[in-house]
Amino acid sequence: MALVEQLDQMQADNLEKDKKIAILENRVADLEQYTRINDVIITGLSIKPRSYARAVTPENGGEPAELDVTSTERQVAAFMQSKDIQLDCNNIEACHPLPKRGTNGKPSIVLRFVNRKQRSHC
Repeated sequence: MALVEQLDQMQADNLEKDKKIAILENRVADLEQYTRINDVIITGLSIKPRSYARAVTPENGGEPAELDVTSTERQVAAFMQSKDIQLDCNNIEACHPLPKRGTNGKPSIVLRFVNRKQRSHC
């Protein structure tokens, strides 16, 4: 009898923990969505990838050049300016391509702004 009671208690505990896990997973999903509010995803833009060969050349000590580090950001900014969209690079937190998912060969680019107010001004 004691084993049956213990089994029932363990099942109840397990069910309660499953409920807590579901609540915590929902909270994490909400937080992840909130951080994405500063992001803009750009698709269909052809960019030249950063050259790994240039980044590891001995002439600059193996450190990537400033142009290489911000290459994607600068290419996106140049594209936006060509479309008369003002973009202040000081308000960009990150800019990087996402893995390719389509057959068009053009990766999507994530542009994360420092805050959502700056995102809204673009």
